[in-house]
Amino acid sequence: LLDNLRQLHHLETLFIFDKDLRSLVDARPSMTPGKQYSLLQLDSDCLEQVWMGREAFTERRDLAGNDLLSAYAPVPSASGRLRAAVYAETDTSFLDPLVELRKMIGVIGVTVIVLAVLHLLVLRRLLSRLQESHERVLQWERHAYASRVGSEVAHEIKNPLGIIQTTVDSLRRHYDPGCKDERYLYIGEEVRRLSGIATRLSTLSGEEPGTPAPVLLAELAASVADEIRRDPQFQNIKVETLLAAGLQPIVIDRDKIKQVLLNLLLNARQAQGDAGSVRLRLAERVWRRKHWQVLGVEDDGAGMTGQQMRRAFEPFYTTKLTGSGVGLSIVLRIIEAHEGHVAVQSSPGRGTTVEIFLPAETPQP
Repeated sequence: LLDNLRQLHHLETLFIFDKDLRSLVDARPSMTPGKQYSLLQLDSDCLEQVWMGREAFTERRDLAGNDLLSAYAPVPSASGRLRAAVYAETDTSFLDPLVELRKMIGVIGVTVIVLAVLHLLVLRRLLSRLQESHERVLQWERHAYASRVGSEVAHEIKNPLGIIQTTVDSLRRHYDPGCKDERYLYIGEEVRRLSGIATRLSTLSGEEPGTPAPVLLAELAASVADEIRRDPQFQNIKVETLLAAGLQPIVIDRDKIKQVLLNLLLNARQAQGDAGSVRLRLAERVWRRKHWQVLGVEDDGAGMTGQQMRRAFEPFYTTKLTGSGVGLSIVLRIIEAHEGHVAVQSSPGRGTTVEIFLPAETPQP
């Protein structure tokens, strides 16, 4: 019976022994009862466990070229007293395919997890790009609409403004050439203000093509800073310049980029209180494997929320009580026409930084 059990469970050895380590029953016919198993003394820890009524197992060990694993189990008598134990020994080579299968399942599991993570990352990136593309399409549609409206409005405004100004000047000369009535001056100032709005709308619509030429951005930025310091609006505002020296000229439309800087500086001024500071920076930078000359305008104003930043370049969007809301739209349109890029960093209470990236030639070594 014991030998049948041994063969059924693919065991090398199976026998029952007493506390003196003597054989009681052995599956091997050659092992007679009463023979002592002296080698069991090597498993003293297992014997201690089994005589306490618990099963015990040895570590896998190499014996005569065989990889063996041994197990002990208590055999209680009818009264519950432990008088004997069973010993079983098996060659673990039959477990190797199972071990390999377990490893393979582990590798497959890890591979599935990695692929799932990669799939999620790719999907997230695709969704992000899809959202960016959708936002660009919406922005393009808004700019196209604003361009069309800007062109029509500018055309409709400029002609009547010219007529109004000419008529006022004619009436003044005809009826009272020496009159200093402030109402005449007020009409002229309002005409000029509306004419400026019409000009900005024309820029937004893409009219008035420029004349690109090599320009030193440092010189342009310095001249704009000097000009802005003389503006009465900047009377209590400190305008600082941090302009990198030695940069090569780049091909731009000087007047358009000057308009960009003036718009950004004016926005920075309007973000300040009664006093403050504005910083105009110029540096060279490598971004997206390209060389750029970067102009930045920083202020210490109230800053913008995330929603305000997302809408900052929308035509006619403004958070100010006064203003047309086309200043940053014009900036974006001009910079994109130069194949450049506009970046905004801002948070409430920490001011705003607007950077414009203009393509530059790769510096020579």
